[in-house]
Amino acid sequence: MTSSTTSPPPASFLDTIAARLVALAIFVLCIGALVWLNREAWLGLGPERSAAEQALAQCIAERSADVARMLEEGVIGEDQAELFRSRAEAMCVAMAGDAGAGQGQPPQQ
Repeated sequence: MTSSTTSPPPASFLDTIAARLVALAIFVLCIGALVWLNREAWLGLGPERSAAEQALAQCIAERSADVARMLEEGVIGEDQAELFRSRAEAMCVAMAGDAGAGQGQPPQQ
C-alpha cells in the first residue's frame, strides 16, 4: 500500500533560518570592515600634521598677512604683492627644509 499523498521535498539549506543568520553575520562583518577602513574620515582622526608642517603653515600665514597689510596701506601694488607672496612662500618652504636639517635660518643669497 502506497499513500497517495507525497511528502514535500526536503528543504535546502538556503531556505533555513541558519542560512539567513549566516548571511546576516556576513553582512554585519562587511559593514564593520567598511567602518574600520574609513574610521579616520568618519571620526575626524586624520593624520596629525607634523611640527614642520605646522611651522610652514604658520610662516606662510604670517608672511601673507604682512603682504596683505602692505597692500592695504598702499605701500606696494597688486603685482608686487603677488611677487612678495610667492617669494615669502618660497622662503618659508626653504626654512622648513633647513629646519629639518637642524639649521632653521633663511637661505643666504
